[in-house]
Amino acid sequence: MTATSGRTPLVIRSIPDAIAAVPYVLGFHPADSLVVIAYAGPHDTCAVRVDLPGDPYETGPAARRIAALLGGNGFRRALLLGYGPEHRVTPAAAAVLGRLPAEGLKVDDAARVADGRWWSLLCHDTACCPREGHPYDISASVVAAQATLAGQVALPDRSELVRSVAPLTGPARASMSRATDRAEDRFLSWARQGLSPARIRSRLCDEGLTLLTRLRGRRPPAPPPAEQPYPADEPRASEGTPAPGPPKAPGRDIRPDEPHTDPSLDSRPGVEPSATSARTRPRADPDKSREEEPQAGGQPRAGREPTGAVRRLPGTGPHGTTRPGDDEIAWLGVLLTSLRIRDEAWVRIDEERPHDDIAFWRDVLCRIDEAYASAPACLLAYAAYCAGDGGLANVALDRAAPDYSMGVLLRDIIEAGIPPARLRMNMTSDELAAAYAEVDDLAFPELPRRRREERPAS
Repeated sequence: MTATSGRTPLVIRSIPDAIAAVPYVLGFHPADSLVVIAYAGPHDTCAVRVDLPGDPYETGPAARRIAALLGGNGFRRALLLGYGPEHRVTPAAAAVLGRLPAEGLKVDDAARVADGRWWSLLCHDTACCPREGHPYDISASVVAAQATLAGQVALPDRSELVRSVAPLTGPARASMSRATDRAEDRFLSWARQGLSPARIRSRLCDEGLTLLTRLRGRRPPAPPPAEQPYPADEPRASEGTPAPGPPKAPGRDIRPDEPHTDPSLDSRPGVEPSATSARTRPRADPDKSREEEPQAGGQPRAGREPTGAVRRLPGTGPHGTTRPGDDEIAWLGVLLTSLRIRDEAWVRIDEERPHDDIAFWRDVLCRIDEAYASAPACLLAYAAYCAGDGGLANVALDRAAPDYSMGVLLRDIIEAGIPPARLRMNMTSDELAAAYAEVDDLAFPELPRRRREERPAS
C-alpha cells in the first residue's frame, strides 16, 4: 500500500511503516485518535481520523460514519491505528472494525499505538505479539526518512494547525483595525458622492477584479507540494485529492499518486477527513504570541509570521513574493462582501495546484478583521480541500460565520465525503461574468462592522 504525503509516495509494508507515515499523511502527530487508512478503491488512498470518544463504548455513530464514507467512495481495504490507552482504544477500534466489513472493506491489519510501542488488535498469539508490545522508532524509519528528505514536517499536534489560521494579535491587529476603518470609509464615500447603488455595485466589481488580478500577479508558480511552506492539515478522514493509478496490492503499499482527501468528517469530536499528504512547515514556538510589528504605511515589519508560516523577509509573502499591505488586505475584505467578487476569487483558485492559493488566503485570513473573515476562510478551505487537506479545510471553516452561504455549502460537501477530484468549479472568469450579468437583484454588499444607518441605501 502506498500513501501519498504531498506527492511523495510513502510505501507501507508493515505496522511500523504505517505508524511512521501517519503523521506525514495527516500533517501532525495524532493523539487519542483512531486513524483508518483506506485503499484499493477508485480514489487511491484516503486517511480518516476521529477523536477517541469520552466513553469508548459510544463509538457506534462515528464507526458507522467512517465505514459509510469509505465504503461509499469505493474503498475495499483498510488498516486501522488507534492512538491512546488500551481501555479507550480497544472498544472504540472494535466498533470501527465491526462496521467496515459491512461496507465492503477488508481489514488487513489493526494496532494500538502508545508510549513508543504498538500492540496488534487482530493477533493474540504472544509468540509473535508479546503482551509488552513491539517498540518502534519513527526517526529510524525509511518512511520518515523519505518524507523528511522531501522536505515534509509533521506538526506536533492538531492545535498547531488551528493556530496556523488564528488571527494575529497585538500591534498587527491594531494596525489592521485602522486599515479596516480606512477601507470602510473609502467604500462609504461612494454613497456620499451621490453614486447610485447600481453604479456602486459596478465600481465595486471593477475595483475587485483589479485588486484580485494585481495580488494574483504577485504570486509565482507554486513549487512542488513537498516544498510548500505549510503543512497539510490534520487527520484525513476524507481529505485528499483522488488521483488515478491503482494502489499496490496488499503487501502493502498505500500509494495513491495523488492524495484522496475527502475533508468530510471533522474531528470535533468525530470524524475528521484528511488527504494523504503533508506539507512542509516549521514547528512554531507555542510560548510566543502571534504578533507582527507594524511600520509606516501599515506594512508589517520584522516580527512573527503567522504560526505555520515559514520565516521570510519583512514585507514578503509566500515564496518570497511581495506581501499585500494592511490597506490592501482591508480593502480586499470589503470587496469580498460582494458575492460577485467572492465568487471571482473562488473561480481563480488553481484547483490542480492550489498551494499558492493556500498560502495567500491563509495570510489574508490571519490578518483580516474578524468581521470580514468568512469569505477568506471559505476560500482557504476550498483551496485546502482541493489539495487534499481536509484538516486545514475544517479549521479554516471554523473561522467562518456558521450561516455564511459558502461555508454551509463546503461543510455539507465535506460531511458527505465528496472526493476533491469531483469538486471542480469548471468555470472561467468570463463565464462567471456572463452568469452574473443575468442577475438583476444582486444583494447590496454590507459592511459588518458599521451600523446600518451608515450603510449606503440600496
